[in-house]
Amino acid sequence: KGMSQREIAAKTNTPLGTVKTRLELGLKKIYDGLKELRDEL
Repeated sequence: KGMSQREIAAKTNTPLGTVKTRLELGLKKIYDGLKELRDEL
């Protein structure tokens, strides 16, 4: 569901900075995992 970072923060009652950090860290994990898979091919 396409939600802005601000909307996520409001819905989860979480500070906007925390939402931004968690999204960034989550995306980095996905990127690193995909990079690892690519390197194995």
